[in-house]
Amino acid sequence: MATKQQPPTPPRAQPAIEAAALDAFTFAAARDEFLISLYLAMADALTSAKHHLNVLKLEPEIYEQILPEQILNLAASRRLIPTLDDAAEGAAVQVGSCFIDPLVRDGVLRSLGSAISWVRDTENDPDRRWKHPTPREHVDRFLKIKTARKPRIWKQVDLIKALSKTDFTKLAAVALVEELTREYADKKFLQKWIYRDFETYLNVIPDDRTYKRLTNLLEIMQYYAPLEFSSLTVDALCWRSPYDMS
Repeated sequence: MATKQQPPTPPRAQPAIEAAALDAFTFAAARDEFLISLYLAMADALTSAKHHLNVLKLEPEIYEQILPEQILNLAASRRLIPTLDDAAEGAAVQVGSCFIDPLVRDGVLRSLGSAISWVRDTENDPDRRWKHPTPREHVDRFLKIKTARKPRIWKQVDLIKALSKTDFTKLAAVALVEELTREYADKKFLQKWIYRDFETYLNVIPDDRTYKRLTNLLEIMQYYAPLEFSSLTVDALCWRSPYDMS
């Protein structure tokens, strides 16, 4: 007896719709993150220029209107947000050479809202501009704690000596000169990186030499205080914005 053939199962459209919705959501989230990063970079560049021009404070309109308008302009011109063919479509608003729906404009400005408020509020409060704990806070905590390998509170000079440990396989005179040279370099490193008040994010991108010194610093911290700093990373010793997603 022939087996009755079953009709083919129709394809399900719902997963495809869900996938498309998820892709749109993922794109929107990535886009908003990018636009926030771009806004912060532009604001940081203005902060740097402000210090060079000896300007004490920028007008609020710069952060609240001019920069957001530039972000909207870029987003529309690069088709990161939906655009309209002409101004006749609904209540279109013009952004640069493009037209967009007011709801799209409001959505972008809403996504920038917290960054705008944060830049405005922290313009003259440098401490709030950084992700905490800061590198300085990590190092200060390390200096103050006592462990089996570090039974007393350290001063900065103790940390500098640990960073500049001597290679005792070399002649004493040579080792001493090299140690003093390294101590001077490590002292300058701590002053310029850990204990410096940075004005902008443009100043805190570590080069290869600084990253190597940060790695050495982390190794010292983890050796003398393994329980407290075993999970600490080199990136945690880099100055970061609270909006930094890395």
